[in-house]
Amino acid sequence: MLTKIIGMGVMKPFSREIDLQHSILVHELVKLLQIPANLAEELLVVRGHHLLTDEEQIMNGDEIFLYLAVMGG
Repeated sequence: MLTKIIGMGVMKPFSREIDLQHSILVHELVKLLQIPANLAEELLVVRGHHLLTDEEQIMNGDEIFLYLAVMGG
C-alpha cells in the first residue's frame, strides 16, 4: 500500500505516491520531497482532519495533504 501525497495550490508539484519502507516523521517527508526551505517554513501537513506536527509519523496507506499557509501583511 502506498502513501498518497496530495499537494494543494502551489504545493501541487510535490504530489505523488510513494512506497515507504518504514514510517517516517513529517520533517523527513519534507526532505524526501525536496521541498525548499522557504516553502517548508509555511507548510501545513494534514492527515484526515488532523494537522500534523514535524514529529508525527507518516506510514504507508496514509493520505497526506500539503498546504501552504503564507503569513504576513
